Amino acid sequence: MSSSAVFTGDGSLLLRCAQAWLAAGHRIERIATRSDPVLRWARENGVSVVNADADAPLALAGTAFDYLFSVSNLQVLRPDLIARARVMAINFHDGPLPRYAGLHVTSWALMAREYTHGITWHEMTARVHAGRIVRQVTFDIAVNETALGLMTRCHEAGLAAFEDMAQDIARGPLALAAQSNERRYFSRDLRPGALGTLDWHQAATELAALVRGLDYGHCPNPLALPKVWTGTGIVLIRTASPLLRPSYAEPGTVLRVDGDTLHVATALGDLSLGGCTDADGNAGVRGIAAGQVLPTLPPAVRQRFADRITSIARGEIRWRRAWSELAPVELPYPRELPCEVQAAPSELRAALGTAPEASVTAAAFMAWLAELTGQPRVSLAYSDAELVAQAGGLESWLSVMVPLSADIARGASQAALVNAVSSEIAACRVAGPCPRDLRLRLGERQVPPLRIGLALAPVDDASGFDLLLACDANGQLEVRSNDSVFSAETLNALASHLALWLGAFDAGDRMAVSLNGADLRYAGLSAYRAGANSPDALWTRPT
Repeated sequence: MSSSAVFTGDGSLLLRCAQAWLAAGHRIERIATRSDPVLRWARENGVSVVNADADAPLALAGTAFDYLFSVSNLQVLRPDLIARARVMAINFHDGPLPRYAGLHVTSWALMAREYTHGITWHEMTARVHAGRIVRQVTFDIAVNETALGLMTRCHEAGLAAFEDMAQDIARGPLALAAQSNERRYFSRDLRPGALGTLDWHQAATELAALVRGLDYGHCPNPLALPKVWTGTGIVLIRTASPLLRPSYAEPGTVLRVDGDTLHVATALGDLSLGGCTDADGNAGVRGIAAGQVLPTLPPAVRQRFADRITSIARGEIRWRRAWSELAPVELPYPRELPCEVQAAPSELRAALGTAPEASVTAAAFMAWLAELTGQPRVSLAYSDAELVAQAGGLESWLSVMVPLSADIARGASQAALVNAVSSEIAACRVAGPCPRDLRLRLGERQVPPLRIGLALAPVDDASGFDLLLACDANGQLEVRSNDSVFSAETLNALASHLALWLGAFDAGDRMAVSLNGADLRYAGLSAYRAGANSPDALWTRPT
């Protein structure tokens, strides 16, 4: 007996299940997905497909179907949509229900050092992961299994179970079993303690399980990267293996440093930590030496994490999107050529004067960047006093410099630009500081750090930026860079141009600013391409 179905979700498992459904003699009425490979396959095979926006409810107006299959789908479907399936709506879950309901359960199972895991195809109801079981498969967890490896095994088991289910549907009604035993639900906002910071008072085997549970390989990591706290900053960890011979040293004692590998004593056994990087992903271990005793987190810091963890997790929703929609800026000023002998760069500063209100300063600076580059959208790293206050006590884990982007319409009024940027800043403050490891958790999509920044609160270090517009302790604006990026002459010229722009913008003379900016930008780029090496040669001043 042939049945019709709608599929919704993402990834290779959805595609393979759709192929298995057709192979069993059934029909697909529509696929709703954001996965490009699935979209291409559907179009190439004449299957009706819609691009499902993560922020919009799934719409299937006018589509009649027997089964609704939700596969690798993180959206909670509306009850009225579930009810439209004439026979049943069925969801794939990569864990054994009811013990591991919720999200990212492969990680939580590994961190709990479970010996078995499994998958469940279950009836969809208004309560998430609570419907009757259609198919369930359990299997042993392999030694040294990672989150990525366990997810892969879940998908293979899920496909095999779906192929059997598709064949059974052709024969008649499915047999369902009610869920039993204790239900445990792992929410989207749940995170490992202290965002995955290792606690040396735990056993080496426990800490190795934490690291493996957070190892997503090349795939996006939804939780955290495991971390070592040095007392002044964090070191990110990729792998962890218990060592055979314990040293019985004090927990946290660094036994050995070898390139990007640390050997550290724990409360029970020693641990080898590999693939160490700094918070920006630069390989190697800096500032840690053999014999050093790494600290454990003070109770006050752990409590701060407990108080903030839900808001930090929810803020990631904005920051993931922000990192994926960047429009970085390259300033059209002469840059210093790299020297063969690399000396430590010296910081350069140039004063600009009193800062206008935060949103005015941000809007003016972003409009200036748009005029310089001709980009209709610009991005920079942004910080202010409210973001700094929110990160209080957790600065090693949370960055107060967050990605801020804005669309800058040509000819827009000063008020319109300020309103648009002000709304973006307000959203940044709601999301709060961004986890420092998030940019490195986006999977294969490599996102470089932003090199232009705006700090409307004092900052100690501007070394990560080509150009930083910042407020000093007295509320005065200054531009900061270093002599490996710009010469002092170039930075002073840049500062004078920016000061004139900020003054005109603050006065509300948007038309004059726009016209002047257009003239300056055109002359600057043409002179730069012609090989001009004097900062003043990059500019023509309107008469």
